[in-house]
Amino acid sequence: MSARRFSASTWALPLLASIALVVHAQIFDFVCDDAFIALRQAQNLALHGAPVYNLGERVEAATSPLWAALLALGLLLRIPPVPLLQGASLAGGVLLVFATWHLVRRVLPERLFAQAFALAALVSAAPVAAWSIGGLETALAAAAITSALAQVDVVERSPSPRAATLLGATLGLGALVRLEVLLLTVLVLLFLRRIDGKLLRRVAWLAFAPIALFTVFRVAYYGLPLPHTFYAKTAGSAGSRVKHGFGYGYFCIGELGFFLSLLLVASPFLVARSAALWTARAFVPLYVAYVIEIGGDFLDLYRFFVPLFPMLFVTFTAAASRAFDRYSASNAVRLVVGVLAFVPHASKQLSLGARALAVQDVSRAKLGIEPIGWTKRAAVEWSLVGAWLKGAALPGDTLATGAAGAMPFFSGLPNFDLLGLAAPEVARSGKRLGIRPGHARYATWEQIKAHNPAFLYIEWRPGERAGWEERGYVWIRVRTDGFLTTLLVRADRAERVLQRPDVEPLPK
Repeated sequence: MSARRFSASTWALPLLASIALVVHAQIFDFVCDDAFIALRQAQNLALHGAPVYNLGERVEAATSPLWAALLALGLLLRIPPVPLLQGASLAGGVLLVFATWHLVRRVLPERLFAQAFALAALVSAAPVAAWSIGGLETALAAAAITSALAQVDVVERSPSPRAATLLGATLGLGALVRLEVLLLTVLVLLFLRRIDGKLLRRVAWLAFAPIALFTVFRVAYYGLPLPHTFYAKTAGSAGSRVKHGFGYGYFCIGELGFFLSLLLVASPFLVARSAALWTARAFVPLYVAYVIEIGGDFLDLYRFFVPLFPMLFVTFTAAASRAFDRYSASNAVRLVVGVLAFVPHASKQLSLGARALAVQDVSRAKLGIEPIGWTKRAAVEWSLVGAWLKGAALPGDTLATGAAGAMPFFSGLPNFDLLGLAAPEVARSGKRLGIRPGHARYATWEQIKAHNPAFLYIEWRPGERAGWEERGYVWIRVRTDGFLTTLLVRADRAERVLQRPDVEPLPK
């Protein structure tokens, strides 16, 4: 009976933490536009057996093949788009909670309060909550990384074929979620090199085989060894990327707090040695360097740093527990200090989340970062415009926009991606843009003209009106639910479109 009670109370901790994360995520309640890019590829896979962005064009616009496959399964089950994206992200968030629980139990066995503190720190973190509902694979990737670290400890302390299989499979599937997991795989094999050779080979085979097989498919089908988004996002100069990446990292530290950031990053070096912790020690700086090299991110709340938070919260908790043990602190002292540490952390995260929900933020704009509030508003507007386009378009019509997610998805129109994430010619030879990560190039007029889109969505600049009219396009305004959106329509289609009651010419 006591064993059953212990089991129930033990499982209650991650279950309660999962509920808390889901509730916290509802504060943000958004889906970013990029999530619909993966969903569009998933839709073509589910309905046509073609994992592509535009039918007839072999371009892989989704960064994560496993995420796109999971979304395709959801579409086959007839789950509506927005609930599917948010539900998949929330499922990844719940998996992340359980992975963190697994890791903290390995690092701090039989320390229930310490385990609770680590999970509370995780689920109260605004970046973790936001990217557990935003529609991308971020939380799932973080879960794979965290689970792999926990499984490394299992393999080191209790080596067995089953443990090696679970570790290899976690790393292998994780690499299909995000390629950055390969960096973790190399470190894992390095720090586990003292285990039995057969087990190590089993881990390596299972870790590399899935991505190796998919790379063979990727080269045969798309003609590229890496996702097309990699080439689009690294099209700018390395110097500008690194400069912006440092700015992105510094901004993150400033918002989280320098002292807390220092404690978190230093904490893996303050706890006992093990293969899992040595892996974390090496992975954190290498992963941060990778994020800096690619220029950071344009989406708010440090999406690319989220995979580090779980392991850092665990190692921070372990370092604090070690200090308490050294001074033989009582349970009462541990509880008081834990509460005193958690309250400002939670307060800071609530404040951070509130700032991120703003539609405009000058400090973020300087770094090319769009606040979550803007991301949320834009995705809603572009979804409505996409639905409008579906009703206004004629057979054969096409679209051109850099807002390559919700608008093309809900319109069902072939889209020429002006930012090149789904357009190789733009990624190769589009005109260079500024500092915004992932937006290094933009389509030239010659490239747009070659596609001859019926509808064109670009940023409205009054000084460019005459130029677009000379190119054969007419500016219109479309009224959707709560939004008034400016579009360009090809002159030969303008008369018919302007007959609609929800459309008016753009006033001069």
